Order: sequence, then C-alpha cells, then structure tokens
Amino acid sequence: MNDNQYRRQFLITPQKMFRDTWKKVVINEYNLFYHPELEFTNSGFDGTELVMLGSMYDWETPENSNQQLLDTLAATGSFEHFLRQLAKYAGQYVIVYFTPNKFILLNDVCAQHEIYYDASFSTFGSQPKLIGDVIELQPHTDTKAALFYSSQEFLSKKLFAGATTHVENIRHLLPNHYIDLNKKTVIRYFPSAPLVPLSIEEVAPKACQILKGYTKAIAMRKKMAMAVTGGYDSRMLFLASLDEDCKYYILKHKNMSDKHHDITVPQRLTKIHGKLFEVIPDAENFEDISDSVDFQRKIHEAGKKFENHIYLNGNISEVARNFYGFKKNMSAEDLAYINGYGKSAYVTYIYRQWLENATLFKTNGYAVLDMFYWEERLGIMVAKEKTMMNALGIELFSPFCSRDLILLLLSTPPKDRDYCFNKLYDTIMLQLSPKALKIPINPYLKKDIIRLMKRLRIYDLYRNLGLKFRFLKF
Repeated sequence: MNDNQYRRQFLITPQKMFRDTWKKVVINEYNLFYHPELEFTNSGFDGTELVMLGSMYDWETPENSNQQLLDTLAATGSFEHFLRQLAKYAGQYVIVYFTPNKFILLNDVCAQHEIYYDASFSTFGSQPKLIGDVIELQPHTDTKAALFYSSQEFLSKKLFAGATTHVENIRHLLPNHYIDLNKKTVIRYFPSAPLVPLSIEEVAPKACQILKGYTKAIAMRKKMAMAVTGGYDSRMLFLASLDEDCKYYILKHKNMSDKHHDITVPQRLTKIHGKLFEVIPDAENFEDISDSVDFQRKIHEAGKKFENHIYLNGNISEVARNFYGFKKNMSAEDLAYINGYGKSAYVTYIYRQWLENATLFKTNGYAVLDMFYWEERLGIMVAKEKTMMNALGIELFSPFCSRDLILLLLSTPPKDRDYCFNKLYDTIMLQLSPKALKIPINPYLKKDIIRLMKRLRIYDLYRNLGLKFRFLKF
C-alpha cells in the first residue's frame, strides 16, 4: 500500500504495530495510528479525556484553535453537555471520548470524516481497505446482499446502503450515531428533542452571522479556495466569505461551453463584488487512485490547483433545500427508487429498517425526507468524496457541517426552503449582499421548466406521479 495515497487517514486497532511512517497513540486497550498530515489534538479535564482527528471551528470565537475548542469540550462535565457544546462547532473530525464510565467514538454532524468498523467492534478506520490490513475482510454470504453489491446498479454508483458495505464484516457509521466501545454497539443519539419552529425573518440574520463566523475562523488558520457555480450553495458561501482572502474558480469540464451557466453566472457574481475569478480548463491527465479508496475514482489534476489551501464547498446545505420534495408517506421502495437503486430488494430491506425511525423524526418535528437526505446521502455519497480527496492530501470542507447551523435552517417552514424558490436563502443573501439577488440562480432550461411548473402548482403532482409510476429521475 502506498502511504502517499492514504494521506490524512486513521486506524484504531488492538494491533501494536502498523506503519512506521504513521504516528501512534495508545487509548485504553486500543492503538490509534494516523497519517502525519492528519491533524491530531488531545485534551483532558477532571477525568474526561478527548482525542480528535481533524478540525473544528467556532463562529463566535473564530480565533480559537482546535486545542482551545477541545479544551472547552473536555470541561463540559457530562456527555450530554459535551454533545450540546459540540453542536456549536463546524468541523470534519473523529473524536474519541472516554471517562471512567464511558468510551465513545463519534464523528462530525454529517459523518464527513468517515468511520468504518468491523462487526466485532475490534477495529475502526477511515476506509475498509485500511481495516483489511489488520483483519480479514469477508465477502457477503447473504444472497440479497451479495447480489446487490455485485450488481450493475451498485457498481455504477459504488455507494453503500445504510450502515452496510460491500464487505460483510465491515460497517459504516452514519450521521447522528455514535459507537459505544464498552457496550460494543451503535447508538442513535439524534434527534433527542423537538425542533423549535422559527420564521425566516428570525433565522436569516443569525445564519448570516454563523456562516460569516465559520468562514472567518477557517481563514484565520488556512488559505482558502472555493469553486463558485451558478447554484445556491456556493453563492451563499461566496457571499459569506467576502471579507476574507479566498481564491475563487470554476473547473471547466470538456462538455462545458464558455456560455455555460456555471461559468457565466459566477463570472458576473464575482465581478460585481470586485473579486478575481479563474476558469480552470479540464485537465487531460488524471490521477488514478483506485488503490487509495475502496472503489476506483479519478481526480482531475486541476483539483490540486491551489496547493496548501482548504477547498470550501456548500453541498451539505442541500439538507435544508427539500431535495427529495415534500411527500410525507414514503415507502422503503420509494426511498430506494429516489436514491437511485430502483427495485433492489436488499436496499429496500435496508431502508425499511431505516424507516423504523420515522415516528421519532416526525414526533420531533423533522421531515422524514430531510433526515433521509442527511443520513443516506450526505453521510454516504458526500462523505465518500471527502474521504477520496483526503486520500490525495486535498482538504475539502463545507462550513455548513455544523449541527446548530443545520437545525437553524431546518427550523423554518419547508415551503420557504424550496429547492428552486428558496425564500430562506434569498433572505440570507439579501442581508449578505443585496446586489447578488439581481443575478439568477442556475438559469438553464430544465430549472426554468421546473420553476414554471411550480408557479402553476403542478410540479408536486408531476413528481408524485413520477414516483408512483417510476419515470422520474431524482
């Protein structure tokens, strides 16, 4: 295994030796091995010990370092207060929390710093292949699982379903769960309290403060780069970063003309704000990292344009944009379909288990489809991209990866955070920069048709029919 292709990775195992080039820390009966480029912080207070891999940021005290924030967390006094304090921070991290009575492994709110673990809870790591270096990986013996993980449906996407993976004895920790190492079990810890409904007028000013605070905190530690497109999410981040030093760009793929909306829209947006914007041509050469992560991925060389920068993106904010629509009573078959796995019996079985949480979500005021997007899309597809980039030594991070920020956005009425007509985001952008609203969001034919159908109030009917008769791609 080439260590240069496993940068920023970690492994927790009882095994005493792993790689001479990796750093080692002893935690109870386990040994933590981590790549030297991965940030490591530890803290202790009055019997509570914390170890963190990765980074976190506080919008209220942007000058505070990882060490200062972890010191605050260590002094919270109880695990419940620790979780409440942790919700304030944006970050991409894995934390080991241990006291005389507790021994817990958890990660950030959207599980972007991935944790994989074996079924016996003996070994934990950032990808299954690393775990396979110290234990034997076992193929699926369950017929439905084996059929799914060898199917073209899976091989075309290479994205897991639920906590399962392509290996029978390796699981994946989803958002809103932690691992109790003493009890050797996974525990859902969110939601634990009702979501307090708020108006967009109440939410927008605070969301502005939080986003600007997070980007400032990042800028105080690292050089930043950001891809700006024609969409909502990158525009929100762009406007929140206007007071900071940041490189703005777009990667021009081979199928994009100079008039593509992801080129012309950010050109106009950055120009009226006096910011430089670079269009980076698609690279002809690719770096094959099939040995770096569990499934082959190729990264454009242009993705490394800004060395020693942290790359910001806004994809996590889509959890507050009704990506899957407003339908309330979804079956497991429906969920498999909208997530791109058609009639897969195995995925349907996994999602049927996930739907057992539906009452918990609804009772606490959360839309089931918002939670599905959060856990089954952000925690799997988007997280995999982060791991892939980390393996190349490229730090990709979304400042939206904060529980308090996500809950603040979700507290507004669903009708005000529509995927195309997002009144909440428009209100936030109005406060960040009124002139930005003069430039359209994603002005292309498909979105224009959807907007027209929404104005005519027929889009939800069309989408529900598409779901019923399985002719619509989500």
